[in-house]
Amino acid sequence: MKKRTIADLILNILIVIFTVIGLISMLSNNSSGQGMLQSAGFKNLKYFTVLSNLCCGAVSLIYLITYAMNRRSSGWLDSLRLMMACAVAITFSVVAFMFGPLYGYSKMYLGSNLEFHLIVPVLAMIDICITEISVPFVTNLYSGIPEFVYGTGYVINIMVNGKGEWPKTNDFYGFMNWGYGVAAVIFVGIIVLAIVFSVVFWRINRRITHISA
Repeated sequence: MKKRTIADLILNILIVIFTVIGLISMLSNNSSGQGMLQSAGFKNLKYFTVLSNLCCGAVSLIYLITYAMNRRSSGWLDSLRLMMACAVAITFSVVAFMFGPLYGYSKMYLGSNLEFHLIVPVLAMIDICITEISVPFVTNLYSGIPEFVYGTGYVINIMVNGKGEWPKTNDFYGFMNWGYGVAAVIFVGIIVLAIVFSVVFWRINRRITHISA
């Protein structure tokens, strides 16, 4: 077994383990007072930061099951792994460079936020750079799909149910605080950033695994 394959398996096992730890910690939290961007129990499923990590953990579990069944990772699974790595990279970046400075890192990495805002994203980003994936360059465009779907649902929910007032606001990320124009720029910017992340990871992966583009 190649050393890279061993590292890949270890990283995916860790991703699944820390996703489960984060999920248990999240569901056991019965109040919204533990850390920023946290609600009680299942209410946390409204956050992209949570959903992206859960999906990332699920994809890692599928990959491990596929490997255990002696099946080669298919193109669609490689595409999902790249897509989810970019989704949690968005989560990591937004928290590290936007919400962290605004609200304090101690709050952003408290409770299940530690797993979902830091540990799982870092593991996934490392893994996608070293694992051997075989996807064409155009696949990078698909990495903006999770952000587009979530962002569309986020906006529709506000349009239908209203913005509301804190702490029961539907604009829990606060993107509408600067107006709809700025919110639209943020929405598009996050989609573009996901695609940029994908291209960067794809390029790094090609260099490390020596796969020609």
